Amino acid sequence: MLNQLGWRLTRSTSITFLENMISRGACRFNSETDRFEGASLRPERIPNMDDSLIGYSRFFCDLCVQGKTFYSTKLRIPTFLICAVIDMDLLLERHSIIAMAALVCSRRALKVTPEWSDCFGALSCDLLDQHRVRQQIELIWHTYVTQFDLPT
Repeated sequence: MLNQLGWRLTRSTSITFLENMISRGACRFNSETDRFEGASLRPERIPNMDDSLIGYSRFFCDLCVQGKTFYSTKLRIPTFLICAVIDMDLLLERHSIIAMAALVCSRRALKVTPEWSDCFGALSCDLLDQHRVRQQIELIWHTYVTQFDLPT
């Protein structure tokens, strides 16, 4: 029936939301407010910082798909199926929340302050629940630090 109507249904993932946020300027730094190691973040001082932020953001979204911490123990899914399920972490959280948390984690990894950019609020039409985003940030960051044996 959907084919007859010409409808094409797709499922948005955290990467889809992230790419949308990137295209709307989420990975552009503000030279007036953003800081790196305490100094103003000017493009001539640190070239390719925007590209690094985009790369880290995609990495953290990928980490969410792979990290077993994000899988629900209540679902009772056999371990061998976990590898076959794509974006299973998103059964627990909205895609937009994961994408926003990945953006913030990328700023944290690059040591850019503030972690929560002023433009993030403008990117969401429903003003994302910052508490839920903060929970996901800490969960993603903990997984990152644990999997790569980084100092906390």
